[in-house]
Amino acid sequence: MASGGGSTLRSFSTQSNNLTMVQNYKIKLEITLTLPAHGYKDVDPSELDLQTIINQIAQKFKVHIEMDFDESDAIMTVFAPNKTGAHGALNALRNMLVCKSGEKSVWHPFALVRPPRSCKENMKIVLSIVEGKKGSRPTAKNAGGPKSSDADPVDKTQEEEYKEELKKALAFTVQNLKHVPNKMRMRVHFGTFRLKEWKKGQTEYTFSELESIAEIAEALRSRVASICGSVPRTVRSDSVDDIKPVHSLVIITKNLHVELGIDTIQTKGWAGQVTYAFGPPAAFRREKRARAIEILNSCPEGHYDWILEIHNQIDRQDFKAAIPFRSTDVRNNFEFTNNVLPGGFPAIIVLAHFMNAFGVEGVLGRTTWSYMLNSEYCIEISIYHKWGSDTKLPPTTSTGVTLYGSDWDDDMDLEDLSTAPRKWNDFGKQFLHVDGPTRHRNPDTDPYDDFLNRVRFVGNMLDEAADEVASSH
Repeated sequence: MASGGGSTLRSFSTQSNNLTMVQNYKIKLEITLTLPAHGYKDVDPSELDLQTIINQIAQKFKVHIEMDFDESDAIMTVFAPNKTGAHGALNALRNMLVCKSGEKSVWHPFALVRPPRSCKENMKIVLSIVEGKKGSRPTAKNAGGPKSSDADPVDKTQEEEYKEELKKALAFTVQNLKHVPNKMRMRVHFGTFRLKEWKKGQTEYTFSELESIAEIAEALRSRVASICGSVPRTVRSDSVDDIKPVHSLVIITKNLHVELGIDTIQTKGWAGQVTYAFGPPAAFRREKRARAIEILNSCPEGHYDWILEIHNQIDRQDFKAAIPFRSTDVRNNFEFTNNVLPGGFPAIIVLAHFMNAFGVEGVLGRTTWSYMLNSEYCIEISIYHKWGSDTKLPPTTSTGVTLYGSDWDDDMDLEDLSTAPRKWNDFGKQFLHVDGPTRHRNPDTDPYDDFLNRVRFVGNMLDEAADEVASSH
């Protein structure tokens, strides 16, 4: 075995006990690649993205691949039927794992602050402390007069600087996502961000000081708050009231979000009586802080902030290894009643045995309405009912608002990366499509401007709803 990224190839008997037949090909060769810590990416056997690509390489070259460790070095061993398959798999592994310029194995969230419409120097940031909430949300107050509005002139220099920072964050993001083979889901969620760390005893800041704090992403804590007491009337107009909601169940474990759709079945012979059934599961990883792919955007002038999040979906062939429970466990531990919860979610009884047996931290019942803002963007309004570890307590209810591109799910589907990464170079061109009058991409429109306009539209809608609720009390 050679060190420093070297490899050794030797003949080997097919009668060996620890090797198996690979896709009906007799294994005849064993090739070992040693990857030192310097110059190669970190190899973690529990990392599903890495395992998915290794499986893709094994299938493409009809080989079997195993991982091992020797002190600080990672060892990849390829068992192959011939030299062609062995060398092909070896080259694919080396190309996948070698460190390339600009890539990082540890991904830290970005934190940006949306600039005020007027000059930053005129703004004062106050930490709003809400009883019962952890941390404090930064809100902007105009030191020289009343709060700015959409009718006020925009400081274009500030807007351009903010947009450039966002573009840098998205450019870094897309370069890292190129190497993720699994299906991903990208969404923009609206809620509130609260500072968990700030200067002791200081509750007022300048805008520049807030930006400095936000540079340390860990200082911002993501909290998806209740948007308002009901679905905003701005969205639930008469023209879309006929859109039917979709129900789903979300099971939260230490490492996963497992989602199951809930199908409504009309019972024959009983008018108006329905039964429910769970659909197939979809599982998404709950990433550790160092691997969370998220871009936080604090908006002190409004009531709500937003975050762009990307989650990796676990491929179905990895379900048994990743998900601690089976579909039969869900059917046996969740009972539908004849009642419904606010928003129309079918009331359920969650058995405590399920929570304890499978390390479940929480269960969410979600009812979602989906609308097309235009041909490029969709908005989801969701009502959540959450059960904690004590399932005898009634669920807590909150609402959420999400924005996403209509093509994002297709663009981020599972892809074979055994020989090359995804062909993604520019985030805007890949995900922020802009339609012209004939539904073709409009070359005269900056996709980032269009995206931020959509985000601002939803933010303004939510601000109006929040002001409406506040004025009614």
